[in-house]
Amino acid sequence: MKHISDARKSIQLGNGPAALEIIDNLLELAPRNAEALRIKSEILDQWGHFDASLEILRRIASIEGPESTVLEDYEDRLREEREAMVFSEMTAEGRWYFAFPRAQVWVSLYGFVGCGVFLLMSTHWAGKGSEALSEVLMAFVVLVLLPWIALIVIHFRGVKKILVGIDGIKVCMPYSSRLHRWSEVTLVVMEYDPNVLRRHLVLRIYGKQNPKVPIETFNVTEGRSVVQARRHFVRNIHAYVDCVTYLARPDAEGTLEASRRIAEASEKNSAPDDDTDSSRKTDSNNAA
Repeated sequence: MKHISDARKSIQLGNGPAALEIIDNLLELAPRNAEALRIKSEILDQWGHFDASLEILRRIASIEGPESTVLEDYEDRLREEREAMVFSEMTAEGRWYFAFPRAQVWVSLYGFVGCGVFLLMSTHWAGKGSEALSEVLMAFVVLVLLPWIALIVIHFRGVKKILVGIDGIKVCMPYSSRLHRWSEVTLVVMEYDPNVLRRHLVLRIYGKQNPKVPIETFNVTEGRSVVQARRHFVRNIHAYVDCVTYLARPDAEGTLEASRRIAEASEKNSAPDDDTDSSRKTDSNNAA
């Protein structure tokens, strides 16, 4: 019988499925094991099962005398859920989620520091005259001009906000937008990486016209998400889509196989079936 320490070793090796299997076996014998529940909650959250992860944290909080770190995790998640509302807005159309372009933040910081460095270095070049002209031009390009060019590119090409509403999902760019109606959407795929050391979570939306190519792709990985309120954003999309499936991130050898499975799921969901409840969701998790 394997123990918590074996699950931790699997996590250190990046083997999420093996760790989850050990944890599930332990929970069959001790369903109130707070540490096992905490590990399972972390793995499920990283793989995009946000509701299941939060429910496990609630179970941990209800256990008498859980560890303080477990309670802190639960409180942090609840605080994050409340703070997420700051980064979205509810309107008559639906909920707008504001993009959080981290690249723009870092480029802006680089440009701010670069301008400061350039001004400080200008005093060094003041007495050299034309001899330092090439150095000045090079420094100006690298420290001042390039950040401004990058900011302009990010501004024109980046997503500004995303609407998840009754009619569909609308992605707004600075000077254009695209709307995908829910009637055109057949499948949502949550792509995760089984290796828990490599954080990767991408939401892909597939339509009826081409079930093998996503009509929209959103990076919802922690720390790299296209929107700040990523958990709320994902749950809201799931609420409007009948077919949601979880697929492990395909390796080079498994890309074609993953594409085939996505196409099959999409075509199956788009086929008419009077006996099927339209609110049913398909949740196929390869790892759990």
